[in-house]
Amino acid sequence: MATDFENFVMPPIAEYAGIQTEQIALFPYCAINSGKTFAPENSSVMSKCTATYLLLYTVSGQGHILYKDKHIALDRNEAVLIDCAQPFEYSPSKMMKSGEQWVFCWLYFNSLYGKQFCDLFCDNTDGKTSPKSEADVIMQFEQIFDALKEPGIKSACIQSDAISRILTALVTDMDSLAGVAHNDHEYLKRIPSVIHIIERDYWQRISVDTLANAIGLSKYHFTRVFKEYTGIPPYQFIIKQRVNQAKTLLEDTELSMYEISVMTGFYDRANFCKKFKAHTGLAPLDYRKLKNMENSRR
Repeated sequence: MATDFENFVMPPIAEYAGIQTEQIALFPYCAINSGKTFAPENSSVMSKCTATYLLLYTVSGQGHILYKDKHIALDRNEAVLIDCAQPFEYSPSKMMKSGEQWVFCWLYFNSLYGKQFCDLFCDNTDGKTSPKSEADVIMQFEQIFDALKEPGIKSACIQSDAISRILTALVTDMDSLAGVAHNDHEYLKRIPSVIHIIERDYWQRISVDTLANAIGLSKYHFTRVFKEYTGIPPYQFIIKQRVNQAKTLLEDTELSMYEISVMTGFYDRANFCKKFKAHTGLAPLDYRKLKNMENSRR
């Protein structure tokens, strides 16, 4: 057993196949293993096991869960409960910026009530839920991890109580999550004003946090609502707007790459060329040459 809660690599679920414990007869919940780790970029894990449940809770970054035909984006302070008898896949979200990591707490446990909780998550939410207090949930995960180091009745009691507290917090706040989803309809009406800000100020150093504050939302809630309205996250929308403006300047002016990078909010020639090519498939100079050739044929 590792001694550090941080970066305790999540073992393959196959290690727990068929694990049973007499503690289930004494306590409602029995922890098998737990920890906090991060998922390497571009990693993906597919699993299936029996008689085991898995709780994943995002500390930072964003994860992607495929479970019961649902694609679940797991943002900060959001959790998903998985019945490991069902096939599932988890991986870092491709929506994160380069260099970001999906950091999450994880818990394998057994319980006579596990299936009922899993069904409750799936039937009453979009497959995930979010507690009010991040600190309390992480503290419970740490207590479970520490208790697993000391086998015995006292340890089993602490584990069961901590799991119960986490699940209670998650289920209690399902109504709040449903209320947020209802309020999303109101916030969606405010997204056009945010789009106007981006179209007007694309050349400035716009942050997602600033845009979120403009309509009174957290960064994570705003990102979800914005993506629902536009189909892409706000950061990508900003880059798209800048690239579109750069196209116009490349076609209609003889400005240098540095001048265009400053005028479109990239502020750096190398960064501008990298982002432009990623969105168009062409380097800026190649794009300018192509458009000049097209115009000369007309």
